[in-house]
Amino acid sequence: MEPSNIQAVLALNFDHWGVAPIREVPIEPFLGKGLFTSDGKYWEHSRSLLKPIFGRAQISDFSYLEEHTKRLIKLIPSDGSTEDLQPLFKRLFLDVSTQFIFGESLNSLLSDSGNTGINAVHFLAAFDKAMIGIRVKKDLEILRWLRSDDENWKNACSEVHAFVDEYVRKGVKRKERTPVGDNDELRQLPISLLDELLEETNDRRNIRNQLLDIFSAARDTTAVAPSNVFFNLARHPQVWKKLGHEVSSAPENLTFELLKSMKYLQFVVKEST
Repeated sequence: MEPSNIQAVLALNFDHWGVAPIREVPIEPFLGKGLFTSDGKYWEHSRSLLKPIFGRAQISDFSYLEEHTKRLIKLIPSDGSTEDLQPLFKRLFLDVSTQFIFGESLNSLLSDSGNTGINAVHFLAAFDKAMIGIRVKKDLEILRWLRSDDENWKNACSEVHAFVDEYVRKGVKRKERTPVGDNDELRQLPISLLDELLEETNDRRNIRNQLLDIFSAARDTTAVAPSNVFFNLARHPQVWKKLGHEVSSAPENLTFELLKSMKYLQFVVKEST
């Protein structure tokens, strides 16, 4: 597909390409109304809530990414044996995304040490079941009423909602503990999508919908890109060597601007994804 066509659909002529008619009915009972399920005014409302939070300055703190990456590296065998990196990348970006979205990481990379709570396991299983149910309902189209009484799917949706609602409750409590006009306590915490949304609205259901929308997009997508990159690097040692030289020559302080300036890294990522 031509990049200009994608740009027209997603940006330049977005108003001409609605998603609600095909997504609203099968998806809304689980994800609610949000950025990826709505058109028109409600889409604009969701975008206005989320856009400021994803400003460049607010997503350029790599400290917690470094912490989780170090955990991943510890799980890679050092004896030269072959390792499938994709499951590890999925756990890495699960931990990073939950920390950014909810303000607390699921710490799945620590599960080998028994540090991941059983609630996280249940949450992920329920989330997968809910997403599979959405796909089935979408494929059935006008026959989706055949699955209208699917209690297993409804229970999975309820379990996910309860899990996210608990994080929202914690965020509300955090905000209530902060004196009016004094945000120093919150400023010292890592930025989270939840805390930022609580500054914009008190509608807990709307907040849950926005959080689930972003989580559903971040769940596996970001893990696929580095998996493809390393799949190709393992088969092209000369590219690995040249990329390693560029990375090792870069300053130690990692910034958003530095990443964009690393041309060969950009080429490798773009050709692998």
